[in-house]
Amino acid sequence: MKRYLPLAIALALSAMAPTAMAATTLYKFDVTVTDPAGSAFSFPRFEIFNLSDPGVTITKSRIFNGPPWDWVWVGPGVGAIANPAGGTRTLLEGEERTNDGNNGCTPGITYGLSSFDPGDSFGFSADPESGGCGSAVVDIRPVLNNDTLKVTIDFSGGVSLTGNNWVLEYINPNDSQNDPANQRYRLGMETSITTIDPNPGVVPEPATWAMMIGGFGLAGVMLRRRQCRSA
Repeated sequence: MKRYLPLAIALALSAMAPTAMAATTLYKFDVTVTDPAGSAFSFPRFEIFNLSDPGVTITKSRIFNGPPWDWVWVGPGVGAIANPAGGTRTLLEGEERTNDGNNGCTPGITYGLSSFDPGDSFGFSADPESGGCGSAVVDIRPVLNNDTLKVTIDFSGGVSLTGNNWVLEYINPNDSQNDPANQRYRLGMETSITTIDPNPGVVPEPATWAMMIGGFGLAGVMLRRRQCRSA
């Protein structure tokens, strides 16, 4: 019995030792481009959706690598900007207007965003221009079909995803596929990141308590037997 005493003590101590915990977090977004204004995608509507795990916010969005952009429609009316629920936006690149000034020309549209939580969305409509930045009616479907237009989404925690793999969908499969109002382009990206906390500081589970108590109990029984024999 004497030789099992170190084993019992080791068992109890191992139960007390903290175990590193691994946690996996999903970072995911969807972007859709539609034509709610009936402009044949010359005034497209962008909707960004945060589909990440709880606690992951979107901090910045950018569309670029397509045509230059004249302005973003503030509103009111069809296509007006819709902030994330409870969140705010800060325009970092581009121009916001309530009317068409035909004076903008930026390579992208970038927004800083706050409180853009999972389950929320952020939408805006923008006016693309021709390559020379003149006033023109530009259909952006070619840059979507060719996977030219890019989207970058920054998340809390320093994670950033960039994609340009657009997929054409039909809002109502039974309606005309040539109708711009029935067309929707979608881009989705995601990544999962696993982090390890070497000192989780969590309360032991019942099984851990049982092993710890059992180990100390066994050690106590052995010590008591040794004391009785010595007496």
